Amino acid sequence: MDHYNKEEELEVKRMITAHETAIQAVDEEIVGLEQQIRRLLFTKSQHVGEIRLLKGRITLARRLPPDILANIFERCARDGFTLTPLVASHVCSEWREAALIPHVWSHLYVNTDTAEPLGRVEFWLNRVKAAPLFVHMEIKNDLTHIRPITDALVSRSSQWHTLTISSTLLQPVNDAIGRCKGQFTNLRRMSISIKEESSVLPEVETRIIGLPGAFQNAPSLRLLRLSRSRLPDRGSIPSTIRELELDLDNSTVQISALLDVLEGLPLLESLSLSTPTDHSTSAVITAATDPLVTLPALTSLTMVTDPLAFQLLRSLHLPALRHIALRNSRDPLAYPHQVLGASLLHLLQSDDLPVERMELQDLDLSHEDFLTAARYMPRLQELSLHESDIPDEVLLSISGLCPSLQQLDLRWCGQITGRALVRLARDRLDASETSPPVVQPLRSVTVINCSHVQEVDILDLAQATVCRLVLNDMDDYCSRMGCCSNDRYRRRFYRKLLERGQGHVSRNIVI
Repeated sequence: MDHYNKEEELEVKRMITAHETAIQAVDEEIVGLEQQIRRLLFTKSQHVGEIRLLKGRITLARRLPPDILANIFERCARDGFTLTPLVASHVCSEWREAALIPHVWSHLYVNTDTAEPLGRVEFWLNRVKAAPLFVHMEIKNDLTHIRPITDALVSRSSQWHTLTISSTLLQPVNDAIGRCKGQFTNLRRMSISIKEESSVLPEVETRIIGLPGAFQNAPSLRLLRLSRSRLPDRGSIPSTIRELELDLDNSTVQISALLDVLEGLPLLESLSLSTPTDHSTSAVITAATDPLVTLPALTSLTMVTDPLAFQLLRSLHLPALRHIALRNSRDPLAYPHQVLGASLLHLLQSDDLPVERMELQDLDLSHEDFLTAARYMPRLQELSLHESDIPDEVLLSISGLCPSLQQLDLRWCGQITGRALVRLARDRLDASETSPPVVQPLRSVTVINCSHVQEVDILDLAQATVCRLVLNDMDDYCSRMGCCSNDRYRRRFYRKLLERGQGHVSRNIVI
């Protein structure tokens, strides 16, 4: 065993102290380097910030002329972002300059439940100056500001272009309309929505009072949209209205009452009637001996309702009708609807109607009714069928009866085959090339979710016409319903075209 060595112990301690001193020096150097790194990072961040500011000065948003920026801001406000003028004015000096252009403030949204709504209105009116006004009043619980707000708005009545009033109850609507006295020389569209109504109120409280009198000085007022649970009374709608949209939150349609309203609107050009899609209730229709009502200027009729409500067609005389769209608000029927067929034929045979476009949504006619209807529509240019069991032979016969047919839109049509569509398109193309042409060629065929139309049929169709596999536009009724979205099929079909080297064909296929 080695003896304890005092000198060796001292030497070891000395070496430890030396290493600790070295570590302390390294730590001090690390601290200094870290401080230098932080200084460098701070300097870098300053340069990055300066670069960002400099790049911002040459971005497209900064280089756009103020009038273009103002149009963008106004579009944002129109699409529902009501605070656009305020937000945009706080971004930079260029945006602030554009945001101060008066028409950016044209869309005035008033919510009576917000803090100081009158002050907001006055501020907005000060900014809008003489630019057009698109007024939207949202009336909920706080009713104390309705009169002063309406008075402030009416002081600019000549600037109104649209007026929208959305209210929980009817009485505030009547209060606001009752104060609308002025020259509404530019007012074009009006929309009134009432969410809650009671059937136990006195009769006077169920009517929108004073609408014709309030807007008698509105020569440009064209469209009126009413959304409530009750039909308007005769005389409650200005007789100068050209377009009427009735969105009835009620399962009962009193045809006699509706006819009474329509009789007082001789200038009407467009009528849209919608009833709820609540499947728990059944529509109650009163008709039978209703008198015939003539609307000499009506060119467009749209009905989204219970099939029984199509009895209304029996009581209408529409000599100028060009577009008719009939849509089932309930579940699709698995059989041809007799009331629809009889009522539609009664309307069509009443006169030589210039019908150019017909749409049937979740409704079907018997084969005989389809052919009879086609005989009454020799000027038909567009035919749209959704959830129809129309067979090949009937469609081909309709094509022969309608020489002006140019657009065909088929969705969820389970009996139509792709070969029949190819034959129809080719036959019309050949007949259109004769001198003189016998028929018009098909400009487009839309095919969505038709089980017997194969990919080869689509390729063949594309040789004779434009074949669409997608909805026409965002305003398409099916876009709102979400029933005809076929994104996966379209992507898969397009990949197959590319894999086969047939991408050149796609110029006639809208995917």
